[in-house]
Amino acid sequence: MSKKKSTAASLIAVLGSGAAPFVISLLTLPLLITLIGLERFGLLAIVWMITGSVGFLQFGMGRAIVQRINASHLGDGDDVEQSRQSIISTSFLLTLFSSLLAAAVGGLAFHYYCVVFDVASIKVQNELLTGLPSVFVSIFLGFWINVLLSIHQADERFARYSLMKFLNVAGNQLFPLAAAYFLSPDFNFLMAAVALSRVSTVALLAWGARKDIFSLSNSHITRERIFDLLSFGGWVSVIGIASPLLVIIDRFFIGAFFNAKLVGLYTIPYNLCSRLLIVPSSVGNVILPRLARSRDAALDRSTSQGLHLVALLITPVLIGFVMAYRPFVSVWIDPKTANATTAVATILAIGVWCNSVAQAPFAKLTGEGKVKQIAFWQLFQVPLYIVALIVLLGRFGLIGAAIAWSCRTLVDSIGLFRISRTEISWPVVFLLVFLAAICSIEFLEITTFLKLTFQAMISVFAGGVSISIFLKLGGRAVLRRMWSSLRH
Repeated sequence: MSKKKSTAASLIAVLGSGAAPFVISLLTLPLLITLIGLERFGLLAIVWMITGSVGFLQFGMGRAIVQRINASHLGDGDDVEQSRQSIISTSFLLTLFSSLLAAAVGGLAFHYYCVVFDVASIKVQNELLTGLPSVFVSIFLGFWINVLLSIHQADERFARYSLMKFLNVAGNQLFPLAAAYFLSPDFNFLMAAVALSRVSTVALLAWGARKDIFSLSNSHITRERIFDLLSFGGWVSVIGIASPLLVIIDRFFIGAFFNAKLVGLYTIPYNLCSRLLIVPSSVGNVILPRLARSRDAALDRSTSQGLHLVALLITPVLIGFVMAYRPFVSVWIDPKTANATTAVATILAIGVWCNSVAQAPFAKLTGEGKVKQIAFWQLFQVPLYIVALIVLLGRFGLIGAAIAWSCRTLVDSIGLFRISRTEISWPVVFLLVFLAAICSIEFLEITTFLKLTFQAMISVFAGGVSISIFLKLGGRAVLRRMWSSLRH
């Protein structure tokens, strides 16, 4: 199998692992909201917020495993295998301590936040206390899922990696739904179901990595290896502090300013839109091991190809998302929710596009081991974003939160391109302009027919630019092969 075909197959597998749970979410979310109510759904969103915010305590072990295992391929024979065993055993030891710490910090933070800000009714707050042990367990197991997935990613075993990611995300959605339907919609039952789902995922991942686990007795944990992983992972950990703040703090302030119901309302468009990030993250996950083994011109070439591939894939997806959001949510949930969240979804789409194309320079810097620059850049953004979020949220409500988030992703992407010295071509810029134009039409006071007409016209121009990018990525050769196979 050629490398190009292998890369394409890997990308399809990873995309599938994200798309399938997205489809499951579309089917189950209305049922879940109906069964448990918007208040408990908002609390589940807060759980994910807290879970993400303590991710920095993992010390970047996931990316450290991928980068260090692939960088060790510069060695020879036994050195590579010994280095691999040392990396994995050391990462397991560090994860044991970090997962216990994160479970304690995250569980207590969740309880403290919900009680202090009084985000739920008295009845539901009682359910919070009962469900707190399951929150601890879920956070603890989440760290181990990430580490075990990283071993599969480092080996480019993307078929198994994708299947495990699918089962993890799907289980987090289907297990609570089953608990709410067959047992009770109480929050403690929902969190117990999430914990059970993660136990199953860890067991399957451990079985898939059993060869590495059984080899741990032959490996040696050295002080040098601990410092090596912490040196790389420490800066990833700093990114892990900044990234959750930059990604999820909007829901934190919505809950603090308003209530859990509005968190749930904002989460509907945010979850739908952010799920589309599976496209750039899949490209990043596939090319990261290769970037860690590349240098100089080969590294720049792979980064450029990844950037153009992401832009080519994500732009039509987001255009379709913007045009279909209101009618889809009207049928999916109800017209009232669609009308209340369409503007938020439209603004978030711009932020998702910026976040998507930034995955290429992010992956380049990570592959080079230059995570320190990413960490400093993201930490610099945090106070500015918080100020903008507070001002805009207080002035414009949920729309203000969406504006602040999308503006932040635009600034973040510009900075990452400059830090990594990655060039962005004009066709990619044009795609952003066309998407912004399509989004702006949603705010015009005109009929739905005219909106769709104008958006379709702009989509034609975006399609022309997409074709040029496709040809730049070697589309002519792909078309020639297709034509040759059809003739024969």
